[in-house]
Amino acid sequence: MNMIMSKNMLKNTMNMLKRLCSAGLILLGMVSILAVSCKQEEIIEPEFPATKIEKTLSPGETVRIEFDANLDWTLKVTGEGAGNYFGIFDAGMLETTLSGAPGKQSVEVGFTDDLEFDTDRVCTVTLTMKDITKEIATLTKLRGERVLNVYPAIPSEEGFPQSGFEYSDTPSTDLTLLTFEGSTDYTLPVKVVSNFPWTLATGSEFVHASTQESSEEVTELILSLETVESLANGKTLQMEFIASGSTESASVPVSLTVPAYGDRLEVELASSLYFNKDAELKMPTGGYSFQPALMYVLGGHDYNLLAVEWNAEKEYYEVSLPDWIMSVKRFNSDGYLQKSTLEVVVSENEGTDRYADLLVLPPSLSKLTPSKVCDEQGLTILPEYRKYLVGRLVQEGIRPDFVGLDSSADNYKAILEKSPEDCEWLKKEYDTDQVYKLTYSDQYSLAQLTFTPGFTSFDIKDYNLSNVSGSFWLELNPFARNTRGLVYMDPSAYKAVEGEKPTSFIVFYSDEEKTKVLGVLACVYDTEASGGSAGGSDTISISSGNGTVNKLSAGNDVFDIINSNIGISEIYEVTVTTRKTVLKSTVELWGGMIYGLDFMELTDGSFTAEGYSETEIAVKVSPAVTEFTSCLIILAGANGSPVAALYYSFDPSGN
Repeated sequence: MNMIMSKNMLKNTMNMLKRLCSAGLILLGMVSILAVSCKQEEIIEPEFPATKIEKTLSPGETVRIEFDANLDWTLKVTGEGAGNYFGIFDAGMLETTLSGAPGKQSVEVGFTDDLEFDTDRVCTVTLTMKDITKEIATLTKLRGERVLNVYPAIPSEEGFPQSGFEYSDTPSTDLTLLTFEGSTDYTLPVKVVSNFPWTLATGSEFVHASTQESSEEVTELILSLETVESLANGKTLQMEFIASGSTESASVPVSLTVPAYGDRLEVELASSLYFNKDAELKMPTGGYSFQPALMYVLGGHDYNLLAVEWNAEKEYYEVSLPDWIMSVKRFNSDGYLQKSTLEVVVSENEGTDRYADLLVLPPSLSKLTPSKVCDEQGLTILPEYRKYLVGRLVQEGIRPDFVGLDSSADNYKAILEKSPEDCEWLKKEYDTDQVYKLTYSDQYSLAQLTFTPGFTSFDIKDYNLSNVSGSFWLELNPFARNTRGLVYMDPSAYKAVEGEKPTSFIVFYSDEEKTKVLGVLACVYDTEASGGSAGGSDTISISSGNGTVNKLSAGNDVFDIINSNIGISEIYEVTVTTRKTVLKSTVELWGGMIYGLDFMELTDGSFTAEGYSETEIAVKVSPAVTEFTSCLIILAGANGSPVAALYYSFDPSGN
């Protein structure tokens, strides 16, 4: 029994040992595994790029960073502005951090395209693996370059348009303000192309810009000049386009030339330079008026009018200033360069005709005297000053009568009048003050006339101022080299209606071409020698034309109708046989309105009325009117109030 137990005990012991050995082997294996595992962790270390990248990049430029990560990794960019101005470009996004698993990697890192002119941007790129961080790249952003170009506008011959300027294709740093004939403005439109916002300093308080600052890429503006005396001699200014918001002093210079305008001068003669002896100016429409001769002057305040008197008798220029010519400059503002009016007047002339050449001189020559602008002999104005010559001023002197009665001859029943009232219209018609009226009151009347000076040619004209030839009721027999002449009138040969006084005219000329009128002689046959109108009236008479004038009074049918409708008591019945009739008034006239007999304004042109002088009005009848026709004419005075009403009738049967 003990032996069996011993065997069983031995067996149990052996099994236990087997179990123990198995357990020991397992434990030994676990220890071995642990030992091997500890050995691998010590070997795997992060592997970083061997070379650090260092580059300088332009705005918008990137680099690709490539590396082979043996462990999980994290890439990070740092620096001022990271994530805004630079970073990791990943799937269209700008990131500051990017992570990934082991393996080959390619990451794009760089700067945005923002232009920065005053800030340095540095991007630092780090790589982290297994808690180890290394700097693998340093990127520096180049500062942006400020670029600003100015393109001047291209003018036409007339100047710049109001808008839609055409600009040069080439930028310029040397600009010049421009002006054009007739303009006092100095301007220059420009186009500014810039990659930075700017503020413009023009270089002078007198140079102005329509736009003084801009943040746009393209800006159009107009430079203009305030013309002042301090810049009259011209100057080159330094403009600056100053960078807005810059922490550093930054600008683009552009020169601007202001042309000299101190001696600029443009003169326009706006009237005649012809005065009569009474100091009245000859008007464009004929006649004379107390008005100054006018010039429009574009120039500086200090220009000067120089009058150089011409001695017509001795044919040379006087060295002394003529005291009979006066001038006044009238400016519209205080501006140095502007358009002004130069008024020239003369004093009354009690001597012979006198003459003076007028020069308008720029400020630099304003001190010149007649002796300085003429040659030594005083025969001509020096060539360098002729460009300033405006014209010759002429003033008539006291003239002897062109027509006179020869006192040595037997002048039978002949009346000679100078400038009679009913012949004033001839002065305007022929632009002369030598107008005379010769009246014969008997069929045997005869006058021998004197002419001073003698005439060269003459025309005889009928009542309508049309030339006549051949046999006519009026004749002139000149002799003594056309310094004497006999005038014959044959009233029986004059075709006229009853009551009309025979009237015709002789026009005398100083040349064969008949361009220069010496005088006009109205020849009238009047047995009553009244010299008045055909009908006569208180206010209205016929100055030129054939017809009758009758003043109406209460009780007359025509008077009563007109008076009751219009309220005018000065009413005349005027019947004419000429299509153009000049009516004269004893009061100044402003104009005339024409109405039909229905008191409606007449607008068909059958009758028209226009001012002929201050006291005369010409009434014309259209050729379309072929039968006896009447109208109503209301004459207005200078104050616009009615003067008279005319029951005006045209009778073609009297032609």
